[in-house]
Amino acid sequence: MKSEKRSWNWQRVQSRIRDALHRLSWLRTSPRKTFRIRAVVRPVLGGEFRAETHDISATGAFISLEKVDWSNDEYRCRQNIKIGTRCMVRLMIDQFHVVHVNAEVVRATGRTSTYPEGFALRFICLEPEERRILSELNQRFELTAA
Repeated sequence: MKSEKRSWNWQRVQSRIRDALHRLSWLRTSPRKTFRIRAVVRPVLGGEFRAETHDISATGAFISLEKVDWSNDEYRCRQNIKIGTRCMVRLMIDQFHVVHVNAEVVRATGRTSTYPEGFALRFICLEPEERRILSELNQRFELTAA
């Protein structure tokens, strides 16, 4: 019998490892601050709604579904918010700063003692300017809370 050697496509293996690590990067702790920011969320599967963040960091946010303006069909929007869903999000930081981010839903939850009903987003491919604005927001909040 002839033994066959399995040839590995190392570039593909490295790419898969990199993708897996990137998907897990949201687990890294980034300081979250409870801070309400108006947000417009557009799941790529369709729909749009206005909500507020419950907390936010430089790497993600938790979107509360407590006070939501469902611009379109609420049922369709809720169906499109599943783990793994990609969204386009517009965060209105203040009258001078609006941050546009691509995000992925990493957790969806009902109301608990510490969190409202909503879902957690991991920001994807933030531009340096957007990351700077979000980091400064967290630093500013730390200074005012102290």
